[in-house]
Amino acid sequence: MFPYLEYIPDPAASMWNPCNKSKPFDSEVQTELSCIAKTHSLYVVANMGATLPCPPGDTSCPDDHRYQYSTNVVYAPNGDFIARYFKYNLNKEEFSYFDKPTVVNYTKFTTPFGTFATFCSNDIMHEEPTVTLIKKMNITNIVFPSAWREQLPLMSAIEFHSAFAEGMLINLLAANLHIRTMGYYGSGLYWPTGVSINASYCYNDDVGSGGFLVVDKLTAIYYSIW
Repeated sequence: MFPYLEYIPDPAASMWNPCNKSKPFDSEVQTELSCIAKTHSLYVVANMGATLPCPPGDTSCPDDHRYQYSTNVVYAPNGDFIARYFKYNLNKEEFSYFDKPTVVNYTKFTTPFGTFATFCSNDIMHEEPTVTLIKKMNITNIVFPSAWREQLPLMSAIEFHSAFAEGMLINLLAANLHIRTMGYYGSGLYWPTGVSINASYCYNDDVGSGGFLVVDKLTAIYYSIW
């Protein structure tokens, strides 16, 4: 796992644009994501693996002197690195290669079309950070990278995610893996319209099928009823 991880700095500590300026550490994936954002003038949110050295005096430091986190990264339309989220609720199999953060890091970023938060996969089924962000921090637009495996009848991706957007009265932008042979598929944009159809989505479960980019116009939500 370690060769596929990158050091991801804290964007709150210093400004960094990987597409414009190199760093004295391997940042191949981060540079690619930053340049995609800059080239196409859009916000990019992705999940990747991070490694961070233990701080001095950390008595919980692993034997290899570093932590490994499942991490969401966010880039602005000019390529700036603006937000970082460490996954808090790990799946059972993830504990073999990722660490759980000791505290929840509530991650949000502001755009000209509203404030967004980000978390990933299994987080959506837990109070932290999900419910706190929505009900206590008034976040109504969520970007949600995911590796969501279909588990019928109640854990189908488009079923669960559209119901979540409807029930929590938020916009949910969910990007799932598309690996049909492993049960990963179902991405979409979901909004709280109060009607039965509140989504644009990709849900192709044919073996050998490919995913595609889901595009639609959503109305930004600037307030919460909670």
